[in-house]
Amino acid sequence: MNMFSSKKQKIDNNLDDTIIELAIDQRQPKGDEPKCIICGRYGEYICDTYDVDICSKECKQLYSSKKNSNSKVLFDQLKQYPIVRFPENSSAQRPALPGEEKCLLCKKFGTKQVFGSAKLCSKDCLEDFLKDNDRLLKYPPITFSSRLYHQSTDRRKELQITVSSNSPPLIEKFSDINLDADLFKNIEKNRLCSITPFQSQASAIIAEGSDLVGCGEKGTGKTMAYLIPLINRVITWRTEFQDKVLALIVTATRETATQLEQKCKRLCEGIPNMRTALIIGGISETTQQYRLKSAIQIIIATPGRLLKLNPDLRQCLMVVLHDGFTLLDGTFMEETKSVLRLLPPRHQTIIMCPTLIPSLEEHAQQVLFFPVRLIVGGRYRTAALLRQIVIWVENNNKKKRLLSLCNDARLFVPPAIVYVEGRLGGLCLADYLLSKGILCTVIHAQTTPEQEELLLDEFFAGKYTIVIATWQIRSGISSLPFVSQVIFFDLPPTVHEFVNLASRAFISQGEVLPCANFHRVKQHHVAYVFINNSDRAIFADFYDYCVSNDIQIPIQLAHSKHLAFEKQNRKINASRSVR
Repeated sequence: MNMFSSKKQKIDNNLDDTIIELAIDQRQPKGDEPKCIICGRYGEYICDTYDVDICSKECKQLYSSKKNSNSKVLFDQLKQYPIVRFPENSSAQRPALPGEEKCLLCKKFGTKQVFGSAKLCSKDCLEDFLKDNDRLLKYPPITFSSRLYHQSTDRRKELQITVSSNSPPLIEKFSDINLDADLFKNIEKNRLCSITPFQSQASAIIAEGSDLVGCGEKGTGKTMAYLIPLINRVITWRTEFQDKVLALIVTATRETATQLEQKCKRLCEGIPNMRTALIIGGISETTQQYRLKSAIQIIIATPGRLLKLNPDLRQCLMVVLHDGFTLLDGTFMEETKSVLRLLPPRHQTIIMCPTLIPSLEEHAQQVLFFPVRLIVGGRYRTAALLRQIVIWVENNNKKKRLLSLCNDARLFVPPAIVYVEGRLGGLCLADYLLSKGILCTVIHAQTTPEQEELLLDEFFAGKYTIVIATWQIRSGISSLPFVSQVIFFDLPPTVHEFVNLASRAFISQGEVLPCANFHRVKQHHVAYVFINNSDRAIFADFYDYCVSNDIQIPIQLAHSKHLAFEKQNRKINASRSVR
């Protein structure tokens, strides 16, 4: 060889990433510098197999094909193609040689890597690839070890996990889904490395790109189960979709939306070009519109304000319905469906709910694409540490019974939440309790975020022993970690809403209450339920729920003629369906 050979790398078995991949990336030779035998650029490397100067891995492969008699004809054909990095059209790109990576779409020489693994050959192939959402949702692909598949069956039985047959295995740690390094640092920083049974299955499903209906009680880690893989996928996609909204999280209440954005910001901290937008009522629309113009990747929103601002969601690839029961089977159903119409026809949809019921499944089926169904525990389970007491109380005696309960130190342990049906009922109840010396306040749908924050701070400080809340704002209120008891002054219109409310009063075993004035032990976590004939529409479902959860049933409910009538109707309908 020439005088430069002793200073150059040997390219034959060198796996160093510093070796230039493409000839187009190599410079032209200067003076007497060696030239590549294929393209004439600077021959920076030596190919010892053939003792020639080579400029890149690409030219090494080309020369190997030229010397191979089987590929000689192909090499001669390659001379008509110019050496280009990423041509406008695939017709200008050369065919791939044996052993070279091929374009995912047209199988020509793949020169551009997208989403961590896929190789494309030209700009028109990249454009076609980005338009194919079915293909996009599978990138980056996740490869799970065979060991995880072998262990999953036994672990699902042990952890009481029920999942569709088309699901990936349970992961043991979040790093099993190929997390971005900066994201993983934030997970460690926020002490989220330990993985719950729900997360071990749901995160794998979401990372794989499948639609999901996930059912798990409060405390199973549903939020992080979708938030971590969602952010990880957005980090990968954003390189090709600049200034586009790629993920949307929808929730029914602004309190929950605010909490979700705070969690999302903590996970995105320090990651370049990762921005979130909070779109909820009670905040200036002008401020939110300005925020949407700041290259947002993730939107957390309530459906009403989102529809009013109408951001561009045509490239949004993921949507999460944080409280699927309320959004798809409650008062927000039509607004939620209108939001989903803003998205492209094919996107990944994740629905999270504490309970999974037939009506919810029916509505979910309309917005999902071959979903995976995941249930951890059971369909109608509430928190394991939450004791539930059902009391038969007529409407005209409810206030007196509540007052009696509040004055009984053996039964009542503040702080507590009292749920009522509407704003006026809550205000009247608050006036009654205040007149009897019970410190309480009311939070309802017309309470502004600033007022609500102030009232909750005062509740937290011990100024009030009771917060009276309407059902519509349940997510932000009942998720407060120091609440000891929940009282259903008015029972929700469905058992599933009741389960949703009750499950949110969960506080994990051994957790320290952060409020100085409220430091009672965990056995006082009780849900008191007032029920009477006004709730007869849900007698049958509520009776079944009590039986399945070993809850003592009031004799008036057990012997109710309305319950007997509903049971008879069920038998008749069942016999008709058999025929």
